[in-house]
Amino acid sequence: MTWDIAPVYFTFNVQDANGNDLLDPNTENNILDNDIKVVFEDKEYPKDVDMTPVENTKFYMAVLKGLYTVKYDDDDYHLEFGQFMGSEDHDKSFVIHWGDGTHDEVSFVHDYKFRVNKPKISTKIFLNGKESNNRFVIVK
Repeated sequence: MTWDIAPVYFTFNVQDANGNDLLDPNTENNILDNDIKVVFEDKEYPKDVDMTPVENTKFYMAVLKGLYTVKYDDDDYHLEFGQFMGSEDHDKSFVIHWGDGTHDEVSFVHDYKFRVNKPKISTKIFLNGKESNNRFVIVK
């Protein structure tokens, strides 16, 4: 049996204190013009700069695309950072700089094991040292 293991990636919803989506171009005082970037393993990943290398393969390969803006069906805008191979172990961290002098640190431990003919996957995620899930709500 072949297993297709989903990649690991992180989603950020950024709001003001009133719950307004600061990634929405229609929101007053949005942060879209801020110099937002992630620093991961001494490399900078600016927001919405395509970091995807071109590869032709039939095998699904998670690609570290960088930091990019997406709009989901819920009509909210989000930032995503990733992807990391879901079929590998990871113990990593990265820092997202918001372009206003503030930053947040995300660390994660992803364990992938293959037991009794099926994968066993466990992921622990931390935002500024506090355990979280992979859909963060950041209030600016």
